[in-house]
Amino acid sequence: MKLTTFNFIIQFGNINKSFRRLSVIYRNKIKKTRLSKGMLQIQLAAKSDINFATVSRLENGWLKPTGEQKKKLARALEVKTNWLFPETKKIMEKKK
Repeated sequence: MKLTTFNFIIQFGNINKSFRRLSVIYRNKIKKTRLSKGMLQIQLAAKSDINFATVSRLENGWLKPTGEQKKKLARALEVKTNWLFPETKKIMEKKK
């Protein structure tokens, strides 16, 4: 079967849906925190030294943040990394 865009969406669409469900936690907390600080996405991008498009994708759930991005975002938003990304604390506890 030829892999067309339509077939690709049919075959891999469920993967994307489950990933987006996992990333809902990130996008809600990043966006709510940014808005509570009165920041625009472009301001967060500049302050965190993360590309604007990446910040947008993180907020919209299209990307899962790397460890470095988590640290940069938390620093830029003036919150603890473990608060902004609660699963980070669980991962760190498992390593001990």
